[in-house]
Amino acid sequence: MLKEKRMILVGAAGRNLGKTHLIVQLIRKYKDQGRTVAAVKVVTIHESHSKCPRGEDSCGMCEGLQECFEIREEKNTGKKDTMIFLEAGADRVFLIRCRPKGLEEAMRAFLEMVPNEDVIICESNSVRTVLEPEKFLMLHRPDGPIKPSAAAVLPLADVLIERKDNAQQ
Repeated sequence: MLKEKRMILVGAAGRNLGKTHLIVQLIRKYKDQGRTVAAVKVVTIHESHSKCPRGEDSCGMCEGLQECFEIREEKNTGKKDTMIFLEAGADRVFLIRCRPKGLEEAMRAFLEMVPNEDVIICESNSVRTVLEPEKFLMLHRPDGPIKPSAAAVLPLADVLIERKDNAQQ
């Protein structure tokens, strides 16, 4: 198990619970303190699904991954989560796409890419299976469904944040 004391890991039991909004708030908080921040979104790609696991017809996230993992540094602002993290002030932003068997190797490679950042904010449930962060925050709706990736790590959450509606705050 990897350990990373600079990392705040943000996971969620389902979609539309405000992960991006929370991460933006964290980025701004640490930037206001004069700290350097790296943000990363980790997408674990399982073998073929009949339906896109992200709730869309086909978002393209799962397509074209040839190796066990791929790390891409975001350089543009826009509407994608990684672009929003950059716009919020993160010094460096990354997207990791990986297969489950490549997750630990991907995280090792990523951590080597950010040796000097004060804080690393990571969006993922699955990362908690291979890495122990300083804090693991889990967003959930008490009466809502829970994704298998969240159910597997929910007992490891340091902080549970309840959402009672679809508010992104």
